[in-house]
Amino acid sequence: MVTGMIEMQRRLWRVKMRKLVLLSPLLVITLVSLINTRASKTNTQLTMQPSEKKSAAIKGIVTTSGGQPVSKAMVYAIRLGNNDDRRTRRDSVKTDEAGRFSLSNLPDGEYSIHAFKEEDGYPDLTFAFYSAAYEDVNWPKISIVNETTVEDVIVHLASPKCGRIVITVVDAQTNKKIRDAEVSLNHEGNPKTLLISGTNRPDDSFNLLVPPDVVVDLKVSAPGYRDWHYNTDRSKHETRPLQVAADTTKELSVALQPQK
Repeated sequence: MVTGMIEMQRRLWRVKMRKLVLLSPLLVITLVSLINTRASKTNTQLTMQPSEKKSAAIKGIVTTSGGQPVSKAMVYAIRLGNNDDRRTRRDSVKTDEAGRFSLSNLPDGEYSIHAFKEEDGYPDLTFAFYSAAYEDVNWPKISIVNETTVEDVIVHLASPKCGRIVITVVDAQTNKKIRDAEVSLNHEGNPKTLLISGTNRPDDSFNLLVPPDVVVDLKVSAPGYRDWHYNTDRSKHETRPLQVAADTTKELSVALQPQK
């Protein structure tokens, strides 16, 4: 009886071994298939990853005319074409606490680098009202070739600082502030330098930079009101222009008369 049980166990062992032999090729094929699938996915992922593209930049520092670094100044590049009238302004960046900046993603070409900080009295010379008063400013001109980064560019802010006028506009009869007023400024006798303000500030006033010692005409207007000119001489029906010294502030309260 013991001999019969041993023989039976041997038969069962032989059956299991036959099954294992039959299954082994399938296991090998399955493992190879899994490895190839993973490798294929990896290769696909590597192929789909975009190659790194070299990006040119212009890096430097913004300073005052005296060489002091200026933090939080706005810097931008104007791309110059074959004709200086063909200009493309790039996105602006702010300088860091040390006055440093980096303008990136610039294609090959020639650029003029500009900077301003209006809160400190340095105007944006994009507007003719300011550029006409600072014609001798020499902005750095930089050439980008073969996507090469240019460093250590020094940009001086326009000097001297502007003066500033703060204007509050009210209804002459009710003394209530007028919120849809508009201020127009231009150099005396030069309509091409016209600058028109945006809407009133949250406190319903206007805060505008004026080039130092430049004679300007100032007009305030609003829908439903008569135009107001700075220092109108009613006896001669003439207006006297405005001047503001550098780094000074002049406050004006303007009362507009309703149209009848």
